[in-house]
Amino acid sequence: MSRPVRTIDASAWVDAAPFAAHLHQLCAVSGLPWQVIATFAGIPLRTAARLVPAVVVPGRTSARLRRIPRQSAYSLVIGIARSATTV
Repeated sequence: MSRPVRTIDASAWVDAAPFAAHLHQLCAVSGLPWQVIATFAGIPLRTAARLVPAVVVPGRTSARLRRIPRQSAYSLVIGIARSATTV
């Protein structure tokens, strides 16, 4: 018996580079650590950690992400903007 083949919806993923730059910019401008911004935006910490190249976890190396889920990208941009306007 063979396994069912899962189809990956290409529209569910976006290029990570602009969002990595955006996260880096948010950290630089706000002075907040990436963990705070990721939590505030509602994106997984693991995703955010792999977007920021300066993140070093002792004993581990993690490759930068090429793509991220569209929902995480949306949350990083729109979620932060909406939250900033309500403060």
